[in-house]
Formats: sequence, structure tokens, C-alpha cells
Amino acid sequence: MEHKDIIYQTLSHLKFNNIITCSLTNKLFKEVCDLQYERLLDEDYGKTFLMKGSHKESYIMCHELTIFIQQIGFLGNLFNLFSLKKIVNNHAIKKIPKSICYLTNLSYLELEEGEIDKLSKSLCQLTNLKKLSLIFNKITKISKSICKLTNLHYLYLGDNEITKIPESISQLVNLRKLCLNDNKIPKIPKSISYLTNLKYLGLVSNKISKIPTSLFYLTNLRTLRLDKNQISEIPESISQLVNLQELALLDNPNIKIPESSIESLPKLRFFF
Repeated sequence: MEHKDIIYQTLSHLKFNNIITCSLTNKLFKEVCDLQYERLLDEDYGKTFLMKGSHKESYIMCHELTIFIQQIGFLGNLFNLFSLKKIVNNHAIKKIPKSICYLTNLSYLELEEGEIDKLSKSLCQLTNLKKLSLIFNKITKISKSICKLTNLHYLYLGDNEITKIPESISQLVNLRKLCLNDNKIPKIPKSISYLTNLKYLGLVSNKISKIPTSLFYLTNLRTLRLDKNQISEIPESISQLVNLQELALLDNPNIKIPESSIESLPKLRFFF
């Protein structure tokens, strides 16, 4: 039996916190963890080594987070990562690991300018998250799991390849700012009317052709950016946005604007 296998058998009986301690004090553990990770991916591994699911899950999670630490350039150790409240990264991340769900103290997550094309379902477990920014990636869909982040205040998904805003966006009741600029969105869902705390809505450079009247229920809105779309008409009910200060409608070909409704907006300062 190799020395690595002896160490593995010892570690397999430890609790997860003790495994992490070993990873911080024994350089050999990383080599063992990498070795076991390869074995864990084998479907027959559990039967072969009689390893419990919780141990298997711990090894995989630990390995994924170790790789994630390296990718984001985090200088602390695994213990520090679990207590982390803010991650800001521009290191071209390709994938959000499932194990990110263990970072439950996160309130700010920024993974910009990467290759991310899919939102991990495990993100919905980050219930303390206040700000999520994934701009300049390759995301095509806003998953329903994201819409479970009911404490989210700021959501930035601009410069992706999103083709639809889900009706479940209505669950983000505490959202203050929603930025979806430079995507491929053709329609604003009626359910957006439930985002009553929204102050900023950015949908610049999409494929929107019609504005639902339900949008004008967002009476706390301060900024509405709809420039560079395909909108042909603005409903007169836009006058309901009594707190609107900035309205952008430029580069919508042949758009019809109800001037009297725009003029009746009491706080409007910038209109272009």
C-alpha cells in the first residue's frame, strides 16, 4: 500500500473541520486530495472503498473550493474563505463551482469578464447576498434559482447573451438596481411590476419592441434606460413614474413619445 493511501484511510475517518485543518498544516494533503478527487469521480468509487456519501462530498467540495481560491487570486486559506463576505474577481472564471453554496456569509459577489455561461443552482443558497455582478460573461439564461435570492439589492448581468427575463424575477422584491444592458432580451415580463423597490432599470441595447404598462407600477423608479432597442411607442401611462429623474429612449427607430405625459413627470431631469 502506498503512503498516500495510508493517509487517505486516516483522513476518511476525520470530521470535515479536521480535514480542513489537515489541509492547512500538511502540504501532502493537497496531493492526496487531488488524487482522491480523481477517484471520487468514478461512479464505482463508493462501493470499492466503502466510502460514505458525506465523506465523498467533503472531498469534492474541498477540492473545488481549492481550485476556486486559485482562480480568483484569493490569498487566504480555506477557513478565511468560509467567513468571507466579499469576492471581487476579474480573472476570467469559466465556471461557478457548486461548492460556492458553502460560502453562506457572502454579501457581495463579483465575477466579471469571464467565460461563465451558466448560473449554478447552488447560488440560491447564498441567502445573505446583497450584490451580484456577472457582467461581461456568456450567460444565456437567468435561472429560477437566482430569483430565490430575496435579499438581493443589486443585480448586474449586462454584456451577456441573455434571451429572456423569467417571470420569477418578481421574487426579487428587495431589488434596488437591475442592469441587463447589452443582451438579447425581446420582452419585459409583466411580473416586473412586483419589484416595487426598484430605483434603476437598465435594458440598453436589447431587442425590446414593446413596454408593458405594468412597468409603470414601479413608482420608486429613478432611472429608466431603454435606449438602443426597437420600441415603437411609449404608453401615456408613463406619467405614473412620478419619481423618475432620468429617462433614456435614444436610438429606438420611429418611436412615438407622448410629450404631454413626459412633461408631466415632476422630477424628470434628464431625457434623451
